[in-house]
Amino acid sequence: MKKNILFFVKTFNADKQKWLTDELIYEFSKTHKCTIFCIDRKNEWKTGKYQINDSIELIVFSLKRKKNKIKTLFDLYYHSRVFFFQHIAGKSFDLLIEFSIFSYFWGLGRKLKKEHRVKKSFGILWDFFPIHQVQTGHISKHISKILYFFEKKEVLSKDLIFLMSEQNITFFNNYYPKHNCRTEILYIWSDEEKEVKYNNVFKMDKNKLNIVFGGQLEKGRGIESIINSIVNSTQLENKVSLYIIGDGRLKSRIEKQIQNSKNIHLLPPMSRSEYLGFLASCDIGLVTTVPNVSIPSFPSKILDYLYMSKLVIASTESSSDFGQYVENKIACGYNVTAGDSESFIKILNKVYYLKYNDNEKFIKLGANGRKFFQRYMTTKIAVKKIVNTFEG
Repeated sequence: MKKNILFFVKTFNADKQKWLTDELIYEFSKTHKCTIFCIDRKNEWKTGKYQINDSIELIVFSLKRKKNKIKTLFDLYYHSRVFFFQHIAGKSFDLLIEFSIFSYFWGLGRKLKKEHRVKKSFGILWDFFPIHQVQTGHISKHISKILYFFEKKEVLSKDLIFLMSEQNITFFNNYYPKHNCRTEILYIWSDEEKEVKYNNVFKMDKNKLNIVFGGQLEKGRGIESIINSIVNSTQLENKVSLYIIGDGRLKSRIEKQIQNSKNIHLLPPMSRSEYLGFLASCDIGLVTTVPNVSIPSFPSKILDYLYMSKLVIASTESSSDFGQYVENKIACGYNVTAGDSESFIKILNKVYYLKYNDNEKFIKLGANGRKFFQRYMTTKIAVKKIVNTFEG
């Protein structure tokens, strides 16, 4: 039965550069009516109402940052609300779907439920806020308690919270003790069919392990530690080429790190289709996080690696079960604890040996990833699970 679904998002892309939330909404729109409320902090849309297609209606409030932060907060938590309710006057919804950070839409979902304008509300939690931001240095610890209060209020108002893995559920139970939320695992997802542009203008050395890291160059990503490991290892000089694709506030620092390196290359951001084409020419997809954090992550960058059948090397925090997925559940590669340079170098040497001495196993690891993706991580599967959960 066709449902009327409301989404709260912080960004929306209507072109081919779709992200996880966009892909999910478009997949839902094939069989359901979708209304999106976007508080656009990137100012990619003008404030207004847009009919994207027959099944998707987009309501956008463009949040312009002002020098006076109080005025910005007033826009976020008052003017955006007034605008939203003006544009959904008389409407009700079967399901509200929100994505962390939930306090960004403080009070909206609870008001809709109180007024019986949504039957159920589901949260998809990727980001434990604010503890992750505190531990990675993005937010001061002094304001974390008040931020936790606001986030907790929104999280615990949901009928169900989807999390990325078993360890994420365990952390959730400890982070929100005595909660009454129903929790379930929902794997991160991506579309099953993608455009791939095979236009590799960068000639790769086929006698080396060609490794790619694609993503934002920001604090908390862990790429600086990986660069140090490769730069300082003489035994990897003729075995490894690392291609870093992305941009961010750490770009200038990384440029200094690699200025004397011949086997680390920093490339500008690419379109999704160009990135997948570049990835096709590489051997390994690299996933990194930072050490000494208690929050278990499940980085979404693995999706493109799995889709393109690439062996994965993960350097992740010990609190996460992401590495167990890579090595055992998906069986697509190898994991080391973030910050353990010696073990990381050993893994690279092991994978180098596999490529040239046991290529069948090397290829099989990549193929395992593609099979897991097709079986559990497509957007269609994610939508099916959410709908079945709603109806169950």
